[in-house]
Amino acid sequence: MRLHIIQPVAIALVLAAFAIRPAAAEEPQKVTIAFAGKGMSFLLQYIAIGGGFYKQEGLEPESVDVSSGTRQAAAVMGGSAEITQVGFAHTMHAVGRGGQLVGISTAFDAYPIALVLSNAAIKRLGITDTMSLDEKIRHVKGVRIGITSPGSSTDEFMRTIMLVRGMDPSRDVQLQPIGIGAPMVAATQAGSTDGFAFMSPFTNMAVNKGIGQIIADPMTGDLPEYRDVPYQVITTSRATLEAKRPLLLHVVRAMARAMKLAHEDKEAARKLVRPFFQDTPEAEFNTAFDTYIRAVPTTPVVSQAQVANTVKMVNLTEKTPITATYDQVVYPDLSRQAAKEILGQ
Repeated sequence: MRLHIIQPVAIALVLAAFAIRPAAAEEPQKVTIAFAGKGMSFLLQYIAIGGGFYKQEGLEPESVDVSSGTRQAAAVMGGSAEITQVGFAHTMHAVGRGGQLVGISTAFDAYPIALVLSNAAIKRLGITDTMSLDEKIRHVKGVRIGITSPGSSTDEFMRTIMLVRGMDPSRDVQLQPIGIGAPMVAATQAGSTDGFAFMSPFTNMAVNKGIGQIIADPMTGDLPEYRDVPYQVITTSRATLEAKRPLLLHVVRAMARAMKLAHEDKEAARKLVRPFFQDTPEAEFNTAFDTYIRAVPTTPVVSQAQVANTVKMVNLTEKTPITATYDQVVYPDLSRQAAKEILGQ
């Protein structure tokens, strides 16, 4: 009899114990981010990953390198990545072709791609320090210039700076798809190309190694076609936005946290970014970081002016001008909420 009495009581006690145990912490949600190599313009991502801001938002970031902006856009549209930090122009081109991409946050507010020419090419072309920027670019003829891939931001940059100055990039230069970063520096050093278009720290590495010189750099403000034009935005697909809106809100909140740290504690941000560039010498890293940190946005909200300026820049080289509107290329609700909750804006 006692066994029949004690057993239900014991079971009840066990069930009560389970009922009052704290719930297990929810597993972080995986978010896949499509990158195109390594570059200082991604420093907001490096701060968010290194500073644990994605994890603070209950996310587990997973990075995939797809080598170019066109592949970044394809990865997001195909669903193999939830987000990418890609050139705003790619988003606009995709939307213009019927693609369902949309920008949800700012990421890098200046255009960081620069043109480097080897010392031998500079001498052969007769480019001198006393020339104006327009003169230097107009002298860039009959040479091979490394880009990441056709249709990439580096490709578009070369075509833009040449077309704006009355040149024909398909005739005046040979644009060579080389890949990203280090292979460009190596190819220029070996003489298999005469220069390349890419971002820091690789442009600085070419200069510091005595391989070549930077000929055109939008970060200096000397290229009027790139003034006040943002380079990259956090982009997703309309399908992902519909299916995973809460996850994307946490992504934008992580971006806002990274922006906050970058502007409030530059040295802390530097320490978080440094491990992503272990192969870059300290001096080159610091030069690049000090330049690029200035282009970290102060708000995740993409402005109407940023859209208008990017459309204007893109149409400099378009035979059929694009007419992308703000609502077609930007979904601002997530960034406005994150700006209010994290930045008090």
